[in-house]
Amino acid sequence: MPNHTKVDTSMTTKISTLEQRKVRVINVQRIVGTMNIYTAKEEGVLLPPFTVKQFEGPVRAQQLWTLAGKQAVNTWTDKWGTQHNDDQFVAQFAALAAPETVRDLEAFLTSGLVAGWNWHSAMALNTHYKAAGSTMLDVCANRPHELAQIDGITPEMIASLQDAWRRGSGLAATFGQLAEWGCTSRQSESLVKYYGADVVERLRENPYADMLQIAYYGWKTADAIGRWWIAADDPRRVAGGLETAIHETTWQAGHTWLYEGQAVVKACELLCLPQSTVQAQVDAAVADSQLIRVQDRIWPESLFVAERMIAAQIEQRMARHTGTTLCDIPRGSFYGECSGEQWDAVIMALLEPISLLTGGPGTGKTTTLKTLIAVAHDCQLAVTLMAPTGKAAARMTEATGHPASTIHSRLKIVPGNGSKPDSIEPVTGLVIVDEISMLDTSLAAAMLSRISPAAQILLVGDPDQLPSVGPGAVLRDLLVADRIPRVHLDRVYRNEAGIAVNAARMRAGDTILDLPDCEIIPSGSPDMALEQVLATVGNHRDALVLTPTNDGPCGRYALNSLLQPILNPGMAGRGIKQYAGSAKDEDGTLQKREEELCLGDRVMVIRNHTELGVFNGQVGTVVDLMVPRSLDVEIDGEIITFAGEDRRLLSLAYAITGHKAQGSEAPTVIVPVFPSRVLSREWLYTVVTRARERCYLIGDVQAIQSCIKVRRSQERRTGLVEAIARTM
Repeated sequence: MPNHTKVDTSMTTKISTLEQRKVRVINVQRIVGTMNIYTAKEEGVLLPPFTVKQFEGPVRAQQLWTLAGKQAVNTWTDKWGTQHNDDQFVAQFAALAAPETVRDLEAFLTSGLVAGWNWHSAMALNTHYKAAGSTMLDVCANRPHELAQIDGITPEMIASLQDAWRRGSGLAATFGQLAEWGCTSRQSESLVKYYGADVVERLRENPYADMLQIAYYGWKTADAIGRWWIAADDPRRVAGGLETAIHETTWQAGHTWLYEGQAVVKACELLCLPQSTVQAQVDAAVADSQLIRVQDRIWPESLFVAERMIAAQIEQRMARHTGTTLCDIPRGSFYGECSGEQWDAVIMALLEPISLLTGGPGTGKTTTLKTLIAVAHDCQLAVTLMAPTGKAAARMTEATGHPASTIHSRLKIVPGNGSKPDSIEPVTGLVIVDEISMLDTSLAAAMLSRISPAAQILLVGDPDQLPSVGPGAVLRDLLVADRIPRVHLDRVYRNEAGIAVNAARMRAGDTILDLPDCEIIPSGSPDMALEQVLATVGNHRDALVLTPTNDGPCGRYALNSLLQPILNPGMAGRGIKQYAGSAKDEDGTLQKREEELCLGDRVMVIRNHTELGVFNGQVGTVVDLMVPRSLDVEIDGEIITFAGEDRRLLSLAYAITGHKAQGSEAPTVIVPVFPSRVLSREWLYTVVTRARERCYLIGDVQAIQSCIKVRRSQERRTGLVEAIARTM
């Protein structure tokens, strides 16, 4: 592959050096993992059969495939020691060909390669159109939206059919070119979905454009493509590298802005270019408003706008009178159920256009919300409950008895989608948003812009919990700005023993105590701690196991692989194996991880997928699977099918990281703790307060106690307080 010092201009004129063939499978020789080797004959060509090797499947006899690849020689030795050289077509891209006959259509739909479709749905389609085979084929090819009138055919199934049909028809050359440039199948799918049929031309113009908006695509892939014909100091590459460096740094540190010198240094490290070249691009990006410069600080334009949108929304709402008066609020039996400060919070939420309710675990936030909801209904106010994650929404529903949803689903916020707030019906009435410590700057701005200006908003959270995963410290900044009315609950009504005592000590910055329901169990090494964790899980099978990191002896990968056979025994070798990320071994070597998802496994959604209606952090149970293509998972009482690449949205959830635990709660929490850059007061406070009854901290006692002095949320650099001050 050419490097950045030598530009290959020939790439700008050719489509692909890969040969394209449409073949029909004669005989499947063997399937090894994801590799399929079979004998096939090219359609419409009078040539003898040949051997094909591809990494897409499973392949079945008589299927029609469209391929892009190269002829190769396969050398092998038989059991007598004789060497053989066989011609073999190695497919770098393979897709089921778009059907041309009714028989091919049935094979297409029952292949397991079209997400959501199976034998039953194919038969339903066949029965609906009866003998009119040509009509059925025509509808699938040209008018697939008409399939929605058939019982059992969902919009998701129609979308997957369209995607599969497109892959197997006129886009073989496109997918072949993307494969030759080094794109994976998942990246190619995402690029085609984003750019459409002219994706190759768009990437030739600028492979670095819109990197952050395209799922599964990023700097490494864009730069690998760019190396074919773009010079190292080309403005397109420098702009892409600068955008990536700033994005990665803000997300890693949680900042919404960087010092300009820091941004330049990070970009230089990524691009391997001198500072003068990168500084020139910074100036150009500022001139084009892609970056915002205030003195020596640099904001990505999206975060700068988001902070000012939050500030403007707060100021506009605070300038409005709700129309509700104290006389309108019925006391009745409600007052007797609340403490004075809890009733103050109810009154505040009903009288103020936007307000804050804060407090730690057991301080009566749930009692306050239940009372508030009841009083709001008596006042004829519609009530909407939301939370940042599926787990937090489910917990909110369980606690209040009132249905709650995720912010993304209720307000139709699609990450990376620039839909206009005015194109969405705004939410009105009383809006209660829980777990706002998890709100990052972008989500907070999108949320406020989609809630009606006439609504009353109550933001609820615990300021001592972990800050958001994304950039910003919204709850911290709202408290510092002191612009929104607030009631803070500090009296603990439940769990007066260890968990509440230690939570209070952590808030005060004091070391925690070894208490009966919040035990500190010393362990001399991570391996010893691992044994203690497994033994403790054996006595508490409903425990939530939380860990600081993904890798290491007590990391998420290791814990899940060991907890799976304990909590879901007898299923090994009967599930679907898939890539589960990479982690460093003890010697620092980066290793790919694989996990097997089996029937009965506890799994977590790790990315939002609005088409499936699932969101990051939701937990479910595998209730059915079809090896090796799809799983049915029960999430919040609904069965959702994860097929093909969508399976990678799932990961084992017997052990999860502390950050993923926000919004969760369990009777027992087990936490292995060893020195890690992740540890902080907020992290320890968050994991300990997930427990309702008992918490076990197992590991390095010094690491447990010393992390209480580390305040991560205070380290975040943001501009929200300043933006709010400017609007006052």
